[in-house]
Amino acid sequence: KFMVKLTSCDVVAGLSKIISATTIPNRPSNFRISSTYFNGFTAVWDPPSVDTDPNVNDYQYVITVSNQQGNEIYEFTTTSLTYTTHRLNPDTSYTVFLKSQINDVVSDSTPQVTLRTTTTTCLNFLDL
Repeated sequence: KFMVKLTSCDVVAGLSKIISATTIPNRPSNFRISSTYFNGFTAVWDPPSVDTDPNVNDYQYVITVSNQQGNEIYEFTTTSLTYTTHRLNPDTSYTVFLKSQINDVVSDSTPQVTLRTTTTTCLNFLDL
C-alpha cells in the first residue's frame, strides 16, 4: 500500500487530494503438490519475501483447480501456506495454480502444476 499526496508549488492551494491504492501483490514461490490421494491432494508454497513485500502478512492465497479440459472446477481462498482438498474424483488428472491476493487485487499466477489422483481408497491388509 502506498499513499500519494498531490500538492502544487506554484499556486497556493487549499487541501490536497489524497489517493490510496494497493499495488499488485507478488506471487507465491515454490508451489508444489506434496501429497496426492484418491480424491484430492495437499499443496504447499512459500510466501513472497517480506524484504521485498511489506504487506505479505496480509495476503490471502487463491487456489484454482481445473480439469483436463481446462474448465475450472473450483477456487478456494486461504491465509495458510498449505491447502488440502478431498473433493476430486479418483484416478483423474487436474491442473492447479495459485495467486496471492490483497484487498481484491491479485498477483500473476504461479506456473500450473499437474497432478493425478490415486486409484483406490484402501489397501488390502488381509490375505484371505
